[in-house]
Amino acid sequence: MRIPTLVYTVPFLLLSLFLGWKAPQYVPVPPMTDYAASWKSADSLMARGLPQSALLIADRIYAEAKRTGNDPQLLKAAMRRVVFRTNAAKDEETYLTMIQALRADIDATTGPTRAVLQSVLGEVYWQYFQQNRYKFYDRTATAPAEAVSPGDTAGTIDPRTWDARRLQATVNELYTASVKEAARLQQIPVGTYEVVIGKGNEAGRALRPTLFDVLAHRAIDFFRQEQAEVIKPVQAFTVNDPTYLTGPETFAAVTLPNTDPLSGTYQALRLYQQLLAFHQNDADPIAYVVNDLDRLGLIRQMGT
Repeated sequence: MRIPTLVYTVPFLLLSLFLGWKAPQYVPVPPMTDYAASWKSADSLMARGLPQSALLIADRIYAEAKRTGNDPQLLKAAMRRVVFRTNAAKDEETYLTMIQALRADIDATTGPTRAVLQSVLGEVYWQYFQQNRYKFYDRTATAPAEAVSPGDTAGTIDPRTWDARRLQATVNELYTASVKEAARLQQIPVGTYEVVIGKGNEAGRALRPTLFDVLAHRAIDFFRQEQAEVIKPVQAFTVNDPTYLTGPETFAAVTLPNTDPLSGTYQALRLYQQLLAFHQNDADPIAYVVNDLDRLGLIRQMGT
């Protein structure tokens, strides 16, 4: 089974590091109405080691897509511009360049495009933490209860100055923000964003039929990682409540105690509640059933 997933995630973005930088080169490009041909030209320039020239095309596509309200192409352009801009960066500088570019685009976009970019930025921050974990544990707290707003470019966005709690809080906030407009995202079939989301196969699309499903499960994948809870609070969230193992309709209506908002388990269960409520009346029950089984599996895992 192949489930729809974002095509341009962090591993893809980092591939740009392996291409050498060369000066921009003029290459005739098709009219912006032909996005496929324009992207083909950009990809050709990247393959030849000309990221700056490819960036010129991506910038044109970004401007045209924004002008015409073509959100899927706007999102693709935003993500590809990150790839092209980070080509010449090295090590930690690469992450900072990606973060700056993504935050700028988050500020400049709205709706589904902004939601996907918030999800991607959360992944970038978390990848940075995983590769530099030892540095974070050697730092004292820097505003431990304060995260950087998903669209805040005025404040400090450089994770090299943060402690572990601040980074975790920021990643949590970004993933949570990415599914905030749940009702709107639930109305968008995953195929609408096929230029940046792999289609998967028929079985996979049945499990992730909307953009909300894709973004919610990206967030859940992060929240279910035990290592995502880098700081243990005094009042930790636990799953030792029998109502968490009740049927899906009952569980979806349970009020989860907000004693530990940074708890990955707490955030994942909140998302499972939304997914179950969303898919409860689906004609095809597969997404409802699988989400419920995943929910029960998480509770049993964390209750042991």
